Amino acid sequence: MKKALILTILLFTKANINSQITYEKGYYINNSGQKIECLIKNYDWRDTPNEIEFKISESNTSRTITINDVKEFEIYNSSKHIRVEVDIDRSSENLDELSRTRSPNFKQEKLFLKTLIEGKHSLYEYSDGNLIRYFYNNENKIEQLVFKSYYFENNILKENNRFRQQLLSSLKCDDIKQSKFKNLKYKKSNLIPLFKSINECEKEKYINYTENSKGVTYNFTLRPRLNLSSLKTQTSQNINDFGSKIGIGFGIEAELVLPYNKNKWSILIEPTYQSYKSETNNLKADYKSIEVPLGLRHSFFTSNNSKIFVNGLYVLDYAFNSEANNLDIRTNSSLGFGIGYKKDDKYSIELRHIFTRHLFADYLFAGSEYKTFSLIIGYSL
Repeated sequence: MKKALILTILLFTKANINSQITYEKGYYINNSGQKIECLIKNYDWRDTPNEIEFKISESNTSRTITINDVKEFEIYNSSKHIRVEVDIDRSSENLDELSRTRSPNFKQEKLFLKTLIEGKHSLYEYSDGNLIRYFYNNENKIEQLVFKSYYFENNILKENNRFRQQLLSSLKCDDIKQSKFKNLKYKKSNLIPLFKSINECEKEKYINYTENSKGVTYNFTLRPRLNLSSLKTQTSQNINDFGSKIGIGFGIEAELVLPYNKNKWSILIEPTYQSYKSETNNLKADYKSIEVPLGLRHSFFTSNNSKIFVNGLYVLDYAFNSEANNLDIRTNSSLGFGIGYKKDDKYSIELRHIFTRHLFADYLFAGSEYKTFSLIIGYSL
């Protein structure tokens, strides 16, 4: 069954790896200033790209051009990027890699910047892994808004929030109070409303390219299931195979859908009740627990209203009123994997395998192997 599951996953992955990543109407501007209408492959990039893949029409073959040949590109109703040569500070925000100097370490680079707000007062974003930097146009020159965490004397964590003063200095409207900048966060959710307010206050026209962004979305799904579970135990006195048993379980899944890569990635948590009961050689196994799978899901869209998904799971387990071989059950965590299908963002079915779990965590002399295959149906609220 495990081999069949792996083979199925590979086939679906091969067949659907590029689903929903489609060519969409847009344009790019070349180095000569020529605007070329085309179809651009929309990866809904999380990290700012260095190249784009496009076709002149559906019947044409695709081509890839790099940042060196593109001054600007836009996917209509989705996103716009411009090419700039700017000073960027790539200082890490990881605590174990923080700088010990307050000043940014600027280096000039050629980058695409994603346009968030476009107008007299424009806001741009650059993303590369954990690095997020925001830029703005200051007197017709694009500059980085400076934020930097650093260690001061005696490893005291401090922040350089110069971006607040940068924005305050460029403000020309008395209706926006200085106090608005005092606790301003270096976050898109804080900066976008501010730039909207500044443009509106100065009666300047602007385009908000984030209006069509869905942001983070949530799904809550009821998920009853049939479990096929098996248990083998070993102590210094005996080895027992309690066999495979069919049982029922019930879970409630909360899924957080991430707002990039065309909503193909999501994070999930699914508290689930499960039980197993068997008897052999005059010994009983009675195991009940609340499983809490924490996982990452990747979806392969087969159409606008259906998708195949795979889950990778880390499963916490909390046993209660449970024993086997006259020993109290205290479990370790385990890993799990699943593949499923969902239709209309409402109905789903999944085949899941929870790999070997040890039930006798409190005992050095006892071993066990508990495994589960589940057939899960779901209904999203």
